[in-house]
Amino acid sequence: MNFWVGVLEEIKVDCQTIIRVQQQHYPWWREVTEFILFERLVRYPAQHDATSNFDAATGVLLFSWLKRRGHGISICDSSGKAIMDFEKCLTGLHALVKEIEGLEEIEDDATYKQEVESFVMNELEPGNLNDRYIIPDDYLIHDMNMKVNIPILFF
Repeated sequence: MNFWVGVLEEIKVDCQTIIRVQQQHYPWWREVTEFILFERLVRYPAQHDATSNFDAATGVLLFSWLKRRGHGISICDSSGKAIMDFEKCLTGLHALVKEIEGLEEIEDDATYKQEVESFVMNELEPGNLNDRYIIPDDYLIHDMNMKVNIPILFF
């Protein structure tokens, strides 16, 4: 699968899962939502190979897309902690799914892949050498995450 197509497909499915559990109020729907958002926005982008990692790219894309469209993903309160407006985030997830589904209506495979890469690269800055993209300077969550000092585990 094309890297960028995979990024969009993966984030679409995660967004649809969040939307579904929220709409149906399944048991622990908030916890499921928080878990998915934590994985995408915090854990995957903290990987050592984040700028070449498929899963990390989904989180950085989600963060950038929500932030740039004003859906409240990266608001900093006076204490310097990252906060999220849950309702704005849900509105943003709905909008992102619709945009991705719009791209999926493109029938020509080559055109589709080109449009997907263009869509993604409107949110992510292209990387250099082995990096597929650059983590944006305004990725507040990532910046805070990288300041956490965790010792390396050796097995």
